[in-house]
Amino acid sequence: MSALFEQIRSAFFEGRDMKFRYITVMLASTLVMASSVVAEDGSFDSNGVKIYYVTEGNGEPVVLIHGFMADHDMWGKGRFLNSVLETKVMATLAKDYRVIALDCRGHGKSGKPSQTESYGPAMAEDVVRLLDHLKIPKAHLVGYSMGSLIAGRVAAMHPERVLSVTFGGGAAIIPIEAKAQEAFAKGIEDGTALIPLVIGLSPADQPKPTRQEAEAIVNKLLSAEARSGLAAALRSFENIIVTPEELKKCKAPVLYVHGANEYPHIKARVPVELKLLGRGELKVVDGGDHLSTPGQPEFLAAVLEFLRANKQ
Repeated sequence: MSALFEQIRSAFFEGRDMKFRYITVMLASTLVMASSVVAEDGSFDSNGVKIYYVTEGNGEPVVLIHGFMADHDMWGKGRFLNSVLETKVMATLAKDYRVIALDCRGHGKSGKPSQTESYGPAMAEDVVRLLDHLKIPKAHLVGYSMGSLIAGRVAAMHPERVLSVTFGGGAAIIPIEAKAQEAFAKGIEDGTALIPLVIGLSPADQPKPTRQEAEAIVNKLLSAEARSGLAAALRSFENIIVTPEELKKCKAPVLYVHGANEYPHIKARVPVELKLLGRGELKVVDGGDHLSTPGQPEFLAAVLEFLRANKQ
């Protein structure tokens, strides 16, 4: 394992047994090879940046906001290397709701600016402009990881557009460790932070790729443009975070849901945020960690129960 990854593990993600699961879930969704979600797709211009989205179903609108290095496929079913990733979130919610899942800027099929200033608050504004584009006055927001940060900013800055907020695998106010963040951003840009992941995530019943083979896989799956955009997005996270006072402006119902084995810094942050807000619910998925929780039936059940309880 490289010194870069050792630095990230110890400084940013905390804990000896995490084994980069946060990075893994972000990368895994990025490298999805195929999706089974049957949905209509489209795109629009968000202040000069193309934003891609898919929509399915009818009913009250629900916007799904994915995690870092993921895309809209994390809410459906796809293939990562030789493993199947499946959450069924979009297809299940679409039975009763109009579900919209976007590719955040820098991700998936959306535009990928290389400047950090093109991200941050603009990622939340993309969600609002998506609602405008689809002529939707208000929507339920469901975010995961990075998506929770974005959902929190939308709720704080545009409370009139929000019916409810689900913070999955995260919260609206998560402190950022600047040194580890920059180390990982540089590692994304040059690919060095991704090579050990490709090796480590290879199926256990198959030979591990060599470093050269893993580098070729990284270069094939993620272009230099894609890596540049992801790094710029990562560097902007501290500008997405809102203050408690800003978040309190949104009076919509709030749900926090994470796995029992979630990262310690996230598990510690959620009760603090609930106390700051003075309201909200917390659901803990038994056995779930940052990578596996979105695919657990208990995660989907918690989201469905919350949405049904807060039907407008």
